[in-house]
Amino acid sequence: MPNPTNCGVFSLRCYQLKPTSAFETPQAIQDLCTAYHQAVKDDIYDPLLLSGLFILDFL
Repeated sequence: MPNPTNCGVFSLRCYQLKPTSAFETPQAIQDLCTAYHQAVKDDIYDPLLLSGLFILDFL
């Protein structure tokens, strides 16, 4: 979990994310795809919403 820090004049919370290393990327993508497919199969959330979340998580 990233550590929040104060930033800006309004004391908004900012998060600095640690990018996945090149070595860990293939497994991270596999885990992301598995979680996406499971979420679609569970049919709790709209697939359009899930696809947007997938893209944001991928980036």
